[in-house]
Amino acid sequence: DSFTDETKGVQARTQLKLDVMLQPVYEVEPALKLDKVFFRFRVGYDAIYDLTDRYDDVPRDRSTDSRFDLERNDLQYTVDLFEAYADIDWDVDGWYSNLRLGRQIIQWGESGLFNVINVVNPQDLSILRNFDNPEDLAMPIWMGRLDVTTPAVGIFNELNFQVCYIPDNRPTVLGIDISPGVASPYSLADGAFGETRQNDESSKLTDPQWALRAGFSAASLRAYFYWYNGYQNGP
Repeated sequence: DSFTDETKGVQARTQLKLDVMLQPVYEVEPALKLDKVFFRFRVGYDAIYDLTDRYDDVPRDRSTDSRFDLERNDLQYTVDLFEAYADIDWDVDGWYSNLRLGRQIIQWGESGLFNVINVVNPQDLSILRNFDNPEDLAMPIWMGRLDVTTPAVGIFNELNFQVCYIPDNRPTVLGIDISPGVASPYSLADGAFGETRQNDESSKLTDPQWALRAGFSAASLRAYFYWYNGYQNGP
């Protein structure tokens, strides 16, 4: 026996992201303008399901009413429009505003390990793990986001505000786990949980989620305050 005899691959994934940005060119720069329209397409294939029979019992059809319970095909193949949004800018007398409408990702805060305030976008843990790049884990959702930055005010270099109107709810997406003993490569894989179901609660246009952020910079100090009213997107 050798070391390689005891080695089991859990993923053989290839992924391609294609970004398309359309940006108008103005002969005279207007104060209010359409800045850009952005699309990100994602295509992926995980060959591990063809290279081993270890995951043959993972069902191709979950036959559930949830919008978010995955099938094996969802993990093996990925073809989707990942992000799609338009930016509208307004810039007058030191005031700058950006309105972004569409399917998008917002990253709140920075951290090398745990980030407890980055809660607006759920995570996709079906093909990656918690400590991967946060930008790769984040799942885009449909929302309207308005950012406003002021000119210098007193001791402050600037004040900035962000308001998010979110008529879309998605839970954190987990790998398939069906007890006993059947699990996809990235799953809870613990019979104590039973069959993991996702939070299918849905927000809507008339009952949206809301997110607010207020910040300032003064000299070398930059600070933000956050408020979020929405669904818990954990499992």
